[in-house]
Amino acid sequence: IQVFEEKRERGPGQPPEQEIWVRVSLETDNIGPVDLSFRLQDKKYLSVFTRFAKPGTAAAFRECLSEIRGEFAGTSLQLKKIAVSERSSNAGGD
Repeated sequence: IQVFEEKRERGPGQPPEQEIWVRVSLETDNIGPVDLSFRLQDKKYLSVFTRFAKPGTAAAFRECLSEIRGEFAGTSLQLKKIAVSERSSNAGGD
C-alpha cells in the first residue's frame, strides 16, 4: 500500500487544494495481480484506476461499473472516473 498526499495553495482566502492518492497492489490466487489506485481531491471527488492481469477479469469488472457508480449515489463522494485497464501480455519481460 502506498499513500501520497499533496496540498497546493489557491488564491487568497481560499482553502488549499488537497489531493490524496492511495495505491493497493494485490497478488490473488484466482484472478492474478490487481492494481488499484484511488485519487481523492478536496475530500469530495474520487477517481478510481484499476489494472488487471487478465483481460477476462477486466471485462467482468467493466460489467459491474454501473452498479459501482450507483453505490456512490448515496454518499458524500462524487465519483469522477473509473478507469479499467489490463496489463500488457509481455509485462515483466515474460
